[in-house]
Amino acid sequence: MADPKYPAAPQEFSFGGRRLVGQLLSWSGQSQRRHVVHEVPKRAGAIVEDMQRGPRRLEVRLVFLGDSCAKDFADFERAVDSNPKGLLVHPIAGKWQAFCGGPSNQVNFATAINQIDATVSFVETTLDATIQKETPDVATAAQNATAQQTKFQATCSKMMGELAKAQTFVASSLAKIDTALALVDTLEAPLDFMSETITALAGVSQQAIGAVLSIQAKGNALSTAVTNYVTGATDLFNGGDVPAAQADQTATLLGVVLTASDDLTEALIAGSTTPAGAGEAVGDTEEMASYSLVLAEALKAARPPEILITVTELTDLVSLCVKRYPVDPLARASDILGLNRILNPAAIPAGTRLRAPSR
Repeated sequence: MADPKYPAAPQEFSFGGRRLVGQLLSWSGQSQRRHVVHEVPKRAGAIVEDMQRGPRRLEVRLVFLGDSCAKDFADFERAVDSNPKGLLVHPIAGKWQAFCGGPSNQVNFATAINQIDATVSFVETTLDATIQKETPDVATAAQNATAQQTKFQATCSKMMGELAKAQTFVASSLAKIDTALALVDTLEAPLDFMSETITALAGVSQQAIGAVLSIQAKGNALSTAVTNYVTGATDLFNGGDVPAAQADQTATLLGVVLTASDDLTEALIAGSTTPAGAGEAVGDTEEMASYSLVLAEALKAARPPEILITVTELTDLVSLCVKRYPVDPLARASDILGLNRILNPAAIPAGTRLRAPSR
């Protein structure tokens, strides 16, 4: 290792476009990334989400020397008071816009009458030019939700198999469960397959069969809810031929998903033979709810801002949208159906106030 090198003279730096007369003796700083730790109950480890870098911080020690030290320090203090923001140029930390909170100073006449020590703190005061987009587009969010649907089904099916194995005392039945477990990731309906396999075996306790049937029923209910919600959200976004009730109940469909997720979670925990036995299945079920919520945010972000319009004469919804939205009237009609409760889209009375897309 090479020997450390020390500066022949104290380092200098500038702030706000002016070189500081006070010389830089030492400093400490930080440039750390922020993060959020997402912990899932009954699952080991965590998911750490990057939240981008926090502001740079720098604390420096300056020394003002010579017969003019008091004047130089006062000039620096006045400069910071008049404009606490400026470009910081530091020999190591580099160049960045900073806010200066002002100096704290110390004088020791026993050492020198022409020396003032000052400690000064700086905080970065600029943001990145771009903001990271966290919400995906609707198509990606829908695809992610569908993929998670496959994942939670497989994980819950595997738990069903392990649960049955723990309460089965026939060797041939244990072998058949292992064979079924090996096929779970390749099946389109793993919940039904695993349930049918287990209930047909000899030597499986009634308690295990009851838990398996409960998980199958509530897992299928969640899967159906997710399918309906993804279909409804996607159709609403694409502006397809969506029945009024379906478009109007997109948010309700999301509520069904969240309720079904809670129901399945309870069934998984109740059926587990050990406190942590349902951990992975519960985690994937909770993530299914999370992916559905992300789809809701993607749908919200993709749709144009809302305005309030007043119907001036008796009309039907399609004719209203043809006049207001000549580019894609059917898509905007679907949007309006989703934003309002319209008793009869074929005859909207004059004076009706509707929430509608701005474009």
